[in-house]
Amino acid sequence: MDFPFPREFSGRNFPTSEEINIGFPPRTQYYVDGDLFDISLLKCIDLRKAQCNIRDVENIFHPGDGLVMRPLHITDVNKGYLELLSQLTEIGNVSFDSFVEQFRLIQNRTDSYYIVVVEDTTKKIIVATCSLVLEHKFIHSCGARGRLEDLVVLREYRSRQLGKLLLESLRQLAKHLRCYKVSLECKDELVPYYEQFGFQKEEGNSNFLVQRFTPSA
Repeated sequence: MDFPFPREFSGRNFPTSEEINIGFPPRTQYYVDGDLFDISLLKCIDLRKAQCNIRDVENIFHPGDGLVMRPLHITDVNKGYLELLSQLTEIGNVSFDSFVEQFRLIQNRTDSYYIVVVEDTTKKIIVATCSLVLEHKFIHSCGARGRLEDLVVLREYRSRQLGKLLLESLRQLAKHLRCYKVSLECKDELVPYYEQFGFQKEEGNSNFLVQRFTPSA
């Protein structure tokens, strides 16, 4: 899947809303370059404080040869981001305009969505991703609850500790953002995997109920 941006982009340059003609106001501050959130937030991550053993990773921003961990960027739509998510769940029909519109919507909620990716810069593809979503509450002194979602690593990269790196990074980010708790949902057979990060099943409170809806045409 390759969406045609109006011109070639290099580095972290990003087309303005006028250039892609979707009617959004110009971006300001650090969002002008197309990152979903301020990358400096990731500086809070210290692997020495990790709950689990993450082998062979010393620099979170460069977790391997040619690999870079960073916030989701709007041009990642052309680097296989949606194809990567399709290994996790159904993507549906996502046009260029709908991707950009959804990205802008999420980006404008500056204190709620933190999607991190790992890019193989030699191949220019996104090989891993995970999301931290904050729910802002009135309870717990107007606190925030964090949810870890949409963890997926490209099959051929699954022996490189990238899943562990993303989970631990977002766990620490949730703590840095003063979440009163962070949770996730997983299949029964994956419970031991997530327990190594400090997650626990709460006695009497471990049921997960769901009701799915089909969006109206």
